[in-house]
Amino acid sequence: MRKSLTTLLALVIAGSSFSFAQFQDPDHYYLTDVKVFYYNYLRDSTANPSWAGGNDTTLSADWDTNYVDKIQMHWPNKAYALAGSGTSQDILAADSLGHHFHTIETDDSLLVTESLEEYGVYLHIQINADGSSAIPPTGYEATYPTFNDTLCITIPTVPTVDDAPTLDWTGPEETTDGDLYGWGVLNSDVFDWFEALEFNATDGTIDTVNKPNNWGSVLAHYDATGTAYDSLTFEWSAMDGRWQDGGSDSGYDDDSTSATYGALDRILGVRMTGDTSTIAATAYALTLMQAGGLADSTIEAINVSTSYPMLGGSGQADDADGDGDADDIILPTALGGSLTHAYFFNPTGDDGVLFSGDEAFASTGYYFTKNFLDAAGGFGYAFTVAMTVAPTAGDSAWFWAGADSVYRAFGVADAVAAVYAASTAGTMHSLVTASVAAGADYTDAVGDVAAAGPVYALGTLAATGTDVNDSGHDMDLYIGGTNTDGRLIFELDDSPVCFPIYQSRTVQGTFVKYSLLEVDSDLSNVPMKFEVHNNYPNPFNPVTTIRFDLPEANRTKVTVWNILGQHVNTLYIGDLQAGSHKLHFNGLDRSGQALSSGVYFYKVESGQFHATKKMMLLK
Repeated sequence: MRKSLTTLLALVIAGSSFSFAQFQDPDHYYLTDVKVFYYNYLRDSTANPSWAGGNDTTLSADWDTNYVDKIQMHWPNKAYALAGSGTSQDILAADSLGHHFHTIETDDSLLVTESLEEYGVYLHIQINADGSSAIPPTGYEATYPTFNDTLCITIPTVPTVDDAPTLDWTGPEETTDGDLYGWGVLNSDVFDWFEALEFNATDGTIDTVNKPNNWGSVLAHYDATGTAYDSLTFEWSAMDGRWQDGGSDSGYDDDSTSATYGALDRILGVRMTGDTSTIAATAYALTLMQAGGLADSTIEAINVSTSYPMLGGSGQADDADGDGDADDIILPTALGGSLTHAYFFNPTGDDGVLFSGDEAFASTGYYFTKNFLDAAGGFGYAFTVAMTVAPTAGDSAWFWAGADSVYRAFGVADAVAAVYAASTAGTMHSLVTASVAAGADYTDAVGDVAAAGPVYALGTLAATGTDVNDSGHDMDLYIGGTNTDGRLIFELDDSPVCFPIYQSRTVQGTFVKYSLLEVDSDLSNVPMKFEVHNNYPNPFNPVTTIRFDLPEANRTKVTVWNILGQHVNTLYIGDLQAGSHKLHFNGLDRSGQALSSGVYFYKVESGQFHATKKMMLLK
């Protein structure tokens, strides 16, 4: 997703050098909203691209030595791949990608809006008149959402923060409308390091076009007096590398004099787990279904084996030892487990119901098998060639080519294969038409339907009497065996699998003056009932006070909504004691932008109690 600066104001005003001392109101601010966008790109395992700070030859050997074993998942087995079968692939190989990096993930927001405190995020920051800062201010707590990459497993986490980053500020003289300033972090033990946006002395603006790779900005929001700030909206972007390229000791070390030259410290870890109980439970379920009337022929067509774990299986037992995993989960070797080989097995499909008909591997016995792999490869190749050779022929012709290749590969006579392919292509074309009619992009719709092409082709073969279920045995993964098909057994090298990445991050966070968010509580008398009072003043501009009484202690949430029923802001989430409470609403939405005049609603929820009141913002 393309993101731009939050409400950028590139004001053309006379200005000179800027320091935070010019903020009339340095203060204690509190994070009320944050979005973290991660943009990850697979690194080429055979070269050191120029954007990584090196050349394409110097580190090739280093990449191969240190990272190839960590970024391969063998499909299905290393020995089989080394024997030249071609069914195994290095996920990051340059010849499979055709370029130096490949996007695998975008727009992964870690925590947003009102969920912050529910996830344990309490980020307090003290900004001083000299531009220095303290996280947290004395007597307060600070936590922040990030990722923990321990043992190559990427897990969202909210650690405690204790930091005193050195800040940098550039920008024009301030005005009562609020200004965008360049903001940088030049030294921090926690956050990425980046540069302040440059001030253009010629026209008096912040340069938001020619930004460095790692930049920061802050938009200051004035209160009603126009002489002090009630909130600050920060945004920054950073890339992998040393501090000037994006973050202290994390990322890619491109210093040729460093002992860790070429090191990749920031990684995307995939937590691979498995279990045998999911497969065993499926076998037991089949016996119950048989007793309930499921045809014996259907039972016999489903081959269930517990020779290896189910890759990604969720397990069936409780978590008696409290380690966060079902007790029968098999962990990767890096975490003390024994998971090195596993099946892909899917008896439920997307709806979670056993054998309901939406399972991708239904025709091949609910396992990922050699037959399915061949069908997928054949369909994909023929479909792609048809699109390339006849780009104007339309999706029906492309689907026909993909399906026809599958039928021919399984020995169906040419004339019959053509008939089957026409039927399959017609069905798939109808799905594209329906998807486009529902508002989908045509190209996206064709791609989504084409991905299911092997399923439709194998399903047609199974329905017309061709046995494509090869899951009755494990595939012989070593050359010289007798089995040429069967269940694929996936081998995981150096589990859990790690993908070295090139990553950039964009962070958007709104900090509100803490005095505006504090709840003023009177606990001297316990109210007899729950009551939400009218706000005062009302109408208001821009600050009003909201009061409510709690007869008992409860987790309490105070939110603001507009007349369309859209959530505008969260003013408080937390535990409150029985008593009378009040807090202030400063007329801003959750991204720190001033609301327009109109009618709004504030809702107080506390345990079983809840009430909504109306208020009016009038400018």
